[in-house]
Amino acid sequence: MVNQEQTYLPGQSGEQYQFLLSLLNHPIFIENADRKAEFVNPAFCALLGPDFSPDKILGADGKTLHMLMGMQCKHQEAYTGGVENAIHSGQAETGVATELKNGRFLHRDYYPFIANAQLRAHIWVYQDVTPLHQGADSLKSERKAFMQVLSVIPADIAIFSPDHRYEFVNQSAVQDPGVRTWIIGKNDTEYCAYRGKPKELADQRAQYFQQALQRKEAVSWEEVLKDAKGNEHYYEPTFYPLLSETEEVASVLMFGLNITVRKQQEQQLAMAHQHYLKTLDNLHEAVLMADGELKTYFINDAWRGSFGKTLEQARNGIIFDLIALGNYEFYRQVFSVLSGFTENVQGRIDIKDKA
Repeated sequence: MVNQEQTYLPGQSGEQYQFLLSLLNHPIFIENADRKAEFVNPAFCALLGPDFSPDKILGADGKTLHMLMGMQCKHQEAYTGGVENAIHSGQAETGVATELKNGRFLHRDYYPFIANAQLRAHIWVYQDVTPLHQGADSLKSERKAFMQVLSVIPADIAIFSPDHRYEFVNQSAVQDPGVRTWIIGKNDTEYCAYRGKPKELADQRAQYFQQALQRKEAVSWEEVLKDAKGNEHYYEPTFYPLLSETEEVASVLMFGLNITVRKQQEQQLAMAHQHYLKTLDNLHEAVLMADGELKTYFINDAWRGSFGKTLEQARNGIIFDLIALGNYEFYRQVFSVLSGFTENVQGRIDIKDKA
């Protein structure tokens, strides 16, 4: 609220003040306590149209001028109603958004002018903020396009707020459109309860979410989910924090890969490996297996029977520790393999390079 002991408005020896106001780029309209126009600058007249000028408007009815201004607005009743509410409240207000029919955007400020404890004038100031809205619209369009791309990617994708609430989820992650709408603003605890999933799943996700927030780096883990038929499906979700210009977490991207086929292949490979070891265990020949550092990780029953060592005793031990130093043929073959010459010598000792 503007409160001054003296006012400098037109008609009160305020010619210099009036001249300065007229030079301002922002549209300005001042009406007195009787709602008569006491000042307008060319920028305000330009809002009303090419037929208006300050000399034609001075002394005009303020309500009529606001009605004319409202006719330029996309939502006329909202504008004129807002003006009357501001006057009746007697409180200053700033940044009231107004969209014009020509696509421009204004912010309207209102200041009641008080002098000697009496209302003397209503001051209206307008600011063209079209570039800000255009920038915001551009960002909205880019975000919409980005979301459309995420929606069709064949992977589970979601975007969370820093407090772990869904802001977006694509159709791969949640196929039901109704649930995709419902989930926005919810957290994983609410989602798991809604879907009948175990609470432990939500707790686990919350734990990894907090890790991603604190570390400000990607965090991955594995989940096992069962479908309606009880079949197990394996997923590898990742929380990826998206940082703002101030290096704060603005949102968190989650993408999940279905790794069921890979896990099944790994399980099949493990079963095949166990079958292979079992086959070796049933051989009459002594078999020892060592890694690239010559550390033992398997000996079969025949070895244990011949040399009297269990796998626990031999595990991680260097193979030279298991063979007597005098067995020169064994040592010769080992060093031959290490030198790149794979030998397949028939005899009591047979060494093969399985690398």
